[in-house]
Amino acid sequence: MRKILNVEYGFVHAYYWMYYGIVGSFASAFLSDKGYSSGDIGTILGIGCILAIVLQPFMADMGDRSKRISVFGIAQIIAFAMLIGTLGIFVFDRKSIALSVIFVGLIAWVTALQPLFNYMAFKISTSGYHVNFGLARSGGSLGYSLICMILGHLVEAFGVRTIPMTGIAVLLLLLLVIWLLRRNFIKACRITGKGSLLNNVDFGRYDGEQEASDDFKGGSSEDSKFKELQAAEYGPGEVQISVDVHGEEITLSKFIKKNKLFFILNIAVVFIFFNNGVLNSFLYQIVGNVGGSSGDMGAIFSLMAFCEIPTLVLFDKIMKRVSCRTLMKVASVAFALKILTFYLAGSTTLMFAAQVFQPFAFATFLPAMIHFTDQVMKPGEAVKGQALFTMMIALSTVAASVLGGYIIDFMGEKALLLVSVAMSVVGACILFCYVGKVPDREDVR
Repeated sequence: MRKILNVEYGFVHAYYWMYYGIVGSFASAFLSDKGYSSGDIGTILGIGCILAIVLQPFMADMGDRSKRISVFGIAQIIAFAMLIGTLGIFVFDRKSIALSVIFVGLIAWVTALQPLFNYMAFKISTSGYHVNFGLARSGGSLGYSLICMILGHLVEAFGVRTIPMTGIAVLLLLLLVIWLLRRNFIKACRITGKGSLLNNVDFGRYDGEQEASDDFKGGSSEDSKFKELQAAEYGPGEVQISVDVHGEEITLSKFIKKNKLFFILNIAVVFIFFNNGVLNSFLYQIVGNVGGSSGDMGAIFSLMAFCEIPTLVLFDKIMKRVSCRTLMKVASVAFALKILTFYLAGSTTLMFAAQVFQPFAFATFLPAMIHFTDQVMKPGEAVKGQALFTMMIALSTVAASVLGGYIIDFMGEKALLLVSVAMSVVGACILFCYVGKVPDREDVR
């Protein structure tokens, strides 16, 4: 059962990041073909990310507190909404307000899904079966790598209509694998007598058959008598879980006030991930500036994602030897060196070479920050902590998209890359100053 859960969770990340690549990384190629300028594209991506920032606290609170629908159910509803939106793209041949609105919605929802999928690892582990997040996330990198390589060539050969067509196929697969994962998670809970589909419900005191049949049925009136599920400790290097049953309701503003140092650290994320947002949004223009094509863009995205896989697969072992705090410092420096290499590149060759930093940059920072957040957050605040991290990435993407589009229009791609280098250096400095000051939560030893 442990293997099944890990494989299915890995496929969730694979299909999610495939779709993220389709609607996010290929947005410039698709919208440019419809008559949008770089500034227009940046504005659309930026507004989508702003909307995601608004949505994510709501989604996080649902993940933490909802007694009527599980995290799997929430993810299925959002994925289905994205499927309808992707189908709607086919109606439009040129630039229009309606097309812009649909794209804003797709960007918002796909970004809002990320903390829910991250949280699934910890939710599944409450069943007593360890989930290797790094290994599962490597499935996302592999999926992203494959889709970017394939889609880059499809767009060159058959045009941009292949982008939404591929997105529809991927979303159908995502809906299927979430359903399978939910079903097997329920089976795992029955086998071990631990965990539950819905929040704040002890599996041992809840009717598993009802839970399996109806995602929307809430807990009984005896919920308040149930024992709090304490942190489930597994083997060395495995995920620790804390599920808060009677925790105090907390808004995002109160959460930030209670965790000021953690919030300042997340400000560093905005600067560090600026260059990541620039590359995701405008690699099509950056590559074109040195004579590259959409095929080159897809190949660079593919190599970028493929280089992440070894680090993500081995992350549990790496974390046994090196602390998350140190890994985040290493990653911040690697981010800066990577974007500096892009700035110095006069052809796509050096841009390909810049991916040597990717295993130490994104592939290290993402799981390190996720595990670090789990280490420092109190019970009942885990999803909010993850959501704040994701919100800061989204905010960084907003800045990169909106500013980046207009910088390209008025000053060119090189100027945007130079700004990205400066942002990365500032972010690294903030992180080095504050990452050691954020205290672990009291129950982490």
